[in-house]
Order: sequence, then structure tokens, then C-alpha cells
Amino acid sequence: MENTKQEPQRQIVRQTAKVASIKEINSGKYIKQDGWEPNYVLSIKNEKLSRVNIIGIVVTMPENKQSVFIDDGSSKIEIRTFEENNIFKNITIGDVVLIVGRPREFNEEIYVNAEIIKKISNNGWVEYRKKEITLKNLSMPDINVPTEEKIKNNSTHNIKTPQDSNNEFNEEIDDIDALLLKIKDLDSGNGCDVQDLINIDSNYENIIEQLLLKGEIFELGPGKIKVLE
Repeated sequence: MENTKQEPQRQIVRQTAKVASIKEINSGKYIKQDGWEPNYVLSIKNEKLSRVNIIGIVVTMPENKQSVFIDDGSSKIEIRTFEENNIFKNITIGDVVLIVGRPREFNEEIYVNAEIIKKISNNGWVEYRKKEITLKNLSMPDINVPTEEKIKNNSTHNIKTPQDSNNEFNEEIDDIDALLLKIKDLDSGNGCDVQDLINIDSNYENIIEQLLLKGEIFELGPGKIKVLE
């Protein structure tokens, strides 16, 4: 009898966008993988960065607007796009931006292929990101310095987001999964209307901003959002 059993299709899983400094990316080693496995940058702390979430200031922009250079105070890196719709068209020098994308290498130079770019109007997020990266690096294994001691002595262990002076953000975290499901339910294919969500619960506005910054959702157009699958 003929064997009609089919091989299961491999499911491609979207990699988590890891918070990183530009220095971590530039000082790492670019690793190329075979097959379905994603390429990645191996940082000096042995962290695999296949998809990153970085914040920086736009410092250089070529005339063709097919790329920008951003600087986060630790280093500078080129951000490119190969999409037909140029996601940099509304970006100018001096803008603070959040980038979600994948590190790539060309001529032994590492750059980031951007999937999402978002302007940040609240500069408090820049300081928050610096503390977030400091805490992350202190919590990872390091030579000669015990991790537990570094964390214990670090004053940024209990960092707060710019909107979180009353610990409101921690309470919102419990609602994130429910909100993501609601966005999917209200998305007929052209995105979910932000105002419809806010009409349901005004607290969703802050959570939506958090999800945009973390790259969990993205803007299809003015007032329209979609969950990254």
C-alpha cells in the first residue's frame, strides 16, 4: 500500500524583539544559520539577537530616505528598509525613534533591517530604556563580578515607565492579553480602530502605547492598529 503520510509543515515562529543597546549589536559577532533558523548577532554576553528593539536619535539620513543612522549614546548604527512603502518618509534628523527589526550584515558591517519604526514624543522613554538596558546587562552572567551582588547593589532594579509613577503600568499588564485578543476580534483585515478600543475602556490608551513601543502591535495607518502575528 502506498504511504500517503505527509511530512508536517514547519511552522515559522516570530522571534521576540529583544531590548538591546546599539553597542551590544555592533560589538557582537554576526552568525549565519543554515535552513530555517534565523541569523543572529551573538553579543559579548552570549545573548542571541535575531530580532531587536532599540531606541535612538536619528543623526543621519541619506537623500533617498532608504536608510537612516540612529545613535543611542552607546554607538551608532544604520537602519535600512527594503519595503516599497518607505517607512522613513515621515522621519527627520533629530527625531527620537523606536526600531523593531532584524540585524543583518553587509561588507562586514552590521545594520538593522527595520520592520517597525515609531516616533517617540515622550523623552522619558529614552531614560527608561537606558535603565532597562542597564538592568538587563547586570542580570546577565559576567566575568569576575557575581551577578547577585550587582543586582542587589543596583538602584534601577525597580525601574518604572514614564507613565508609571503610581504603579499603574504594572496593573495594566494583566489586561494586555485580553486587549490583544480584542484587537484581533475587531480587526476585519484592515486593522482595528483605536477609538473603538478607547470607547470600550479609556485605560486601553496607555496599554496600546506600551504595546506599540514594544513592537507587539503596529500602526497600519492613522488610528488603525494590528497585532503582529
